[in-house]
Amino acid sequence: MLVVRKGGYVERIDTIQLSFMIGIKRDISDLINKQEIELKQGDGIVLYFVY
Repeated sequence: MLVVRKGGYVERIDTIQLSFMIGIKRDISDLINKQEIELKQGDGIVLYFVY
């Protein structure tokens, strides 16, 4: 995930530990993690999928 801060600064957030393959397991509760990112007015995010 990319966080584009107001003013143009870009942060790359590593989300590898947050992802899982959908459909591989019936119960994925042990695979789910979360990470909080503070967004301020004027910030944006870019989500992308690589396969």
